[in-house]
Amino acid sequence: MTAEKLNRTRFTIGRMASKSNADEDSALNRRGGQTDLPFQAVTLAWIDLEYTVTLSNGQKKKLLQGITAFAKPSELTAIMGASGSGKTTLMNALSGRHNGDMSGTLVVNGLSFRSEFRKLSGYVEQTDIHEPFTTVQEALVFSARLRLPASVSAGARFQHVLQIMEDLELTAIADRMIGGTQFGVQGLSAGQLKRVTIGVELAANPSILFLDEPTSGLDSREALQVVNVIRKIARRGRTVVCTIHQPSAEVFFKFDKLLVLQSGGYEVYFGDIGKRGSQLVEYFETCSGVECPENANPATWMLEVMGDDEGDNQQADSLKFPNDYKRNSKELASVIKQMAEEHSPLESNWEYPGLFRQFIELEKRTFIAYYRNVPTTYTRINITIGLGFLFGLIFLQLPTHDQAGVTSKISVMFMTTHICGIVASLTSLPLVFRERAVFYRELASRTYRPLPYSMSLFVVELCYQFFFAFLFCIPYYFLVGHAPNVTLFFRYLLVHWQVVMCYMSFAHLVASCLPNLVVGNILAGLSYTFQFLFGGIFIQANTIPAYWKWLYWANPVSKGLIALALPQFDDNNNIIFDVDSGQNVTVREFVHRYIGTDYGTYWTFVSWLILQIFILRVIVAIGFQYFRYGKR
Repeated sequence: MTAEKLNRTRFTIGRMASKSNADEDSALNRRGGQTDLPFQAVTLAWIDLEYTVTLSNGQKKKLLQGITAFAKPSELTAIMGASGSGKTTLMNALSGRHNGDMSGTLVVNGLSFRSEFRKLSGYVEQTDIHEPFTTVQEALVFSARLRLPASVSAGARFQHVLQIMEDLELTAIADRMIGGTQFGVQGLSAGQLKRVTIGVELAANPSILFLDEPTSGLDSREALQVVNVIRKIARRGRTVVCTIHQPSAEVFFKFDKLLVLQSGGYEVYFGDIGKRGSQLVEYFETCSGVECPENANPATWMLEVMGDDEGDNQQADSLKFPNDYKRNSKELASVIKQMAEEHSPLESNWEYPGLFRQFIELEKRTFIAYYRNVPTTYTRINITIGLGFLFGLIFLQLPTHDQAGVTSKISVMFMTTHICGIVASLTSLPLVFRERAVFYRELASRTYRPLPYSMSLFVVELCYQFFFAFLFCIPYYFLVGHAPNVTLFFRYLLVHWQVVMCYMSFAHLVASCLPNLVVGNILAGLSYTFQFLFGGIFIQANTIPAYWKWLYWANPVSKGLIALALPQFDDNNNIIFDVDSGQNVTVREFVHRYIGTDYGTYWTFVSWLILQIFILRVIVAIGFQYFRYGKR
C-alpha cells in the first residue's frame, strides 16, 4: 500500500459502518426521542499535540509525542493503546483537565480552544463515585440543576432528566439508592452504576462527551450494554470520545473511528475502523507484514502486532510505523476548514446558578444523605444517649459543700465536653473523607464551588450536633445535679454544643487538608491530647508557662469550661475551705480562682467560641479550595 493510500485511509472523513450497525442505529433512534434541550454541535481537532510533565526530581518527561486527530458529531471515536501509552493523558489534555505543559493546536469548531469549551463538555471518569444515599433520579436532577444554564426552566430540566434515564435504560431503577453493601444499602450493579455516571454528565447537556475506559470492570454483557448506550448518545448528534482497553470484537465494532497510541505517547493510527475492522487490519498488515488470523479480534491482534500486549512479540522490535503522515495530510486541513464554514463559534453568554443556589442544592442533598444514613445516625444517637446516662450515673448528684465536690463537678464538665467532642469528631471524619471523593469529581466537572460545599457540611452538622447535644444533656445534666433551672440548662446546652462544633470543624479541617483518613486520625488524636493537657484542669491556667499559654487560649475546651462553670456557681455563696489558701471562701470565689475567669463574663467566652468556629470554617473552606488529593 502506498503512502498516499495510507493517508487517505487514515483521514477518511466518511464513516464506513457495517450493515448490522446501521440497522441497529435505526432501531436505537426509534426507541427514544430527541431531548427537548438543544445543544451545540462540536467538532474537535488536535494537531501536533504534545504534553510534558515535570517529575519530582525536576526533570521533564514528554508523555504525548505530536498527536494529530479529530472527533466529529454523531461519530463514536475510540482511543486505544497499552497501559502507559498516554490514553488518559490525552483525554485530560483534550478536556482541559491537565496539570502539565501542553503544546500544539487545539481547534474547536474551527476556532482555537477557549475556556468556554469546558462548559460544553462532559467527562465520565473511570471510577464511578457518587453520593451513596442519593437515588438515581436525584443524582441526575442534582447535576441538571447546577450545570444547566439558569435560563432553563424547572420543567424542562426535569423532562431532560427523564429523557436521559429512558435513553440510558435507568427508568426502572430511578428511585433506587446508588448505595453499596459497605453502607448497608443494596447498591447498583457495575453496569448500572456506569450508566448513572454517564447520565450525571449528560444531565449537563454537553456537546462533547469524554469517557475514560467506560467498560473497565464490566463483564461482556454489561460492557456491550454500556457501549450501545454510548453509541446511542453519539447518534443523537453529540461528539463522543472514549478510551478503551482490549475490548471484545463485538464491542470494538461499535466504534466508528480509532486513534491508536503506542508506548511512549506515539501515534500509530487514526482513521475509520471499517466494516468488521477491515481498514484497520489493512493498515497494520501493510506496516507489519503480519496477517490477521481469520475470526480474530482486530483490537487484540493490533496490540499484539504493536508489541504492547502483556505477552511477548517477536515482530515488535523491528516494527516501524510512519509518524509523518499527519503533517502532510490535506484531509485534515479540509476538516478544519469545514468546521469553520459549517459550525458557529461556541456560545459563552450562558448564566449558571450562583453560590447561593449551589449552597441550597448541596444542603438539600446533604440533609437527605444524613437522614438516609440510618446505621451511622443510630450509632451516633445510641452513643450520645449512652454517654449521657453513663456520666450521669457515675457522678450521680455530686455535692458542692466542699472543695472535693466542687472540683469534681468542674472536672466532669470538662471531661464530658471533651469526650463528646472527640466522639463527634471521630464519627464525622470517615463521613467527610468519603464525601470528599464525590466533591473532587463534581468540582472537576465545575458542578459547584468549594465555598458552598464547605458551608453545606457545616450547616447540616450544626443541626445534627445540636440534636445530639440535647440528647446528651437531658439525662446527664439533671443526674449529675447541675442547677435545676431551665435558663441555666439551655446556657449549658449552648456552650456544650459550641465546643462540640469546634471539634467537628477541626475534623472538617483535617479532612480538607490531609491526604487520607489514616493521617487524619493521627493528627486528630494528637490534637485531642493537647486539648486535654491545656484545657485548664490537668494543668491550671495560672501554672502554664508563658511560651505554652497560646495552646490554652487556642483550646476551645478551656473557654468552654469557663462558660459552663460560671452560670452553675455564680449564685453559690456557700462557704468551703480552700486547701491551697488555707482559708474559708465562697464556692463562687473558689471557682473563679480555680478556672481563671478574670478575662470576661459568660457571654465573653461564648463569643470567643463563635470566633473560633468561624476561624476554623474559614480554614476548612481554604483547604477545600486549594488542597487536592484526587488528581488524575
